Amino acid sequence: MDRNTVDWHGYIPAVTTPFTSQGDLDLAAWDEQLEWFAAEGLDGVVIAGTTGEWYTLTPTERAELFTRAARQVRGRYTLLGGCNAYTAAAAIGHARAARAAGLDGILLTPPPYVVPNSREIVAFYAEVSAAVDIPVCVYNWPRGTGVDLDTDTLSALADIPNVVAIKNSTGDFGGFVRGLVALHERVRYFGITTDAVGAALMRGIGGDGLMGAGAVLGRDHPAFFGH
Repeated sequence: MDRNTVDWHGYIPAVTTPFTSQGDLDLAAWDEQLEWFAAEGLDGVVIAGTTGEWYTLTPTERAELFTRAARQVRGRYTLLGGCNAYTAAAAIGHARAARAAGLDGILLTPPPYVVPNSREIVAFYAEVSAAVDIPVCVYNWPRGTGVDLDTDTLSALADIPNVVAIKNSTGDFGGFVRGLVALHERVRYFGITTDAVGAALMRGIGGDGLMGAGAVLGRDHPAFFGH
């Protein structure tokens, strides 16, 4: 697999997970939300990402969100399953649930809290990729993982067979640009740029869009990144 295996582009936010006042999944609200995303013209969504509070979800709840989304809107926009976990075994379980549901791919950070080194990070993604045949978007999320993936590490991750995309949420603008220049021809490259300068940079060099911001602006976000 490589960037041409998938057609992920534009605005793909990590979206909220609705809960009831008792802390259970509000599945009726989830179904309504999925339809609203389609009506607003989103290019895709990340299910059970950081904005979706993955850390509060049981494996069964996460799989339920994946399954309902695929059943209701698969083919209307890209569906990525958030598979963040503290171990490769747990991430593999979530990735298998995403594949079984029929999602288009998964989004995966290095293990949070653990602060692994580059060798361990590459081994983590390689283990997940070898276990589940599904397109993978690497998520560089230094605020949550304590590790900011440099270009060399991202390049090594791009060599892993199922890695087709990178969401680079680094706060290091120079590092973001170096990664974009080095990797955009090998993998889909998504940023967190939310202004005209950032969008122009992504278009000029060859970035693929934005993942983030939770869809709070509805149709304005896909319109901004689509033109």
